[in-house]
Amino acid sequence: NNGWIEIETKIQRNSKIYQIVGKLLQISDAKYADKIVTVTDGIKNQLIKNNIKQDKIHVVGNGTNITHFYPLRNISKLKQKFLGNDDKIVLGFIGNISKWQELDTMIDAFENICNSNFNVTLLIIGSGTYLKEIKKKIEQLNHSDKIILKNDIDYKDMNLWMNVIDIALAAKSKILDDIGYSPLKIRDYAAAGKPIISTNVTGIREYSKYKWLRVFEPGNIKELQTIIEDLINDRELLGQMSIDARKFAKQNFSWDVVAKKIQNLF
Repeated sequence: NNGWIEIETKIQRNSKIYQIVGKLLQISDAKYADKIVTVTDGIKNQLIKNNIKQDKIHVVGNGTNITHFYPLRNISKLKQKFLGNDDKIVLGFIGNISKWQELDTMIDAFENICNSNFNVTLLIIGSGTYLKEIKKKIEQLNHSDKIILKNDIDYKDMNLWMNVIDIALAAKSKILDDIGYSPLKIRDYAAAGKPIISTNVTGIREYSKYKWLRVFEPGNIKELQTIIEDLINDRELLGQMSIDARKFAKQNFSWDVVAKKIQNLF
């Protein structure tokens, strides 16, 4: 179980019948399963509230392919090839463009950073139910020319694009805090050795103590702006965060590590 369907369909403004059917299917699936693996404690708690036996529910977080996502050298050449220059700091988001991704907050913070005369580019890669609204928002900005929006990147090329990012953004809304998050993209970023900024929500804040990830309060544009500007001004810290992220991913986020945990359940 990688989420709670009832709540996610509600956020996406689907009809009540979608929410009801989604919940019934998820509970029915859990009822007849011998064992259940959820990616967060919040999903486990929702199942227990719906009379699923606690002793057959196990929590194992998501992982990443550490051989597919990894740090590359000659980043300047990649920036020239993909972005047309190598002198700008690239802030990047890759993932599902949905309401719970805090993309509005990221874009507003980026606009403020541009107004403060930082030499930055915002790279957004993805598609989803909120893409139309995001495109409209970008078109209305003073610095829309500094935002690159791409929604058709092949998986085999994703590590190349991920490596042009200097600071990875993976903010999440408070709206799913009770369920919690186990985002694949944070694990992908870490495997690629990217310093990460995300939000102070369940399933993410726990990693901030390892120093390769910084968090801000959801919706707090000024706090996000300050964190980004502080990191831009400290290249040595960015370099250390990159090293720490890759090391942590290899030890904790590899799909091999995750698979072993699940294997042990059986």
